[in-house]
Amino acid sequence: MWGGYNNLNLNDLHSLLIGFDIIKRFRVGYSYTFTKIFNSSGLNMHEFLLGIRLK
Repeated sequence: MWGGYNNLNLNDLHSLLIGFDIIKRFRVGYSYTFTKIFNSSGLNMHEFLLGIRLK
């Protein structure tokens, strides 16, 4: 399991990330990007992530 937080100075964007690894090779996750958390007047994006670990 992994999680993270990212803060970009571009339009004051923040991102919360959470996910888990499957068989130590594949990665599944979720990202919520926002300018004001849980506020519909700002920018809000929901993303589902699917990837392959390179290492």
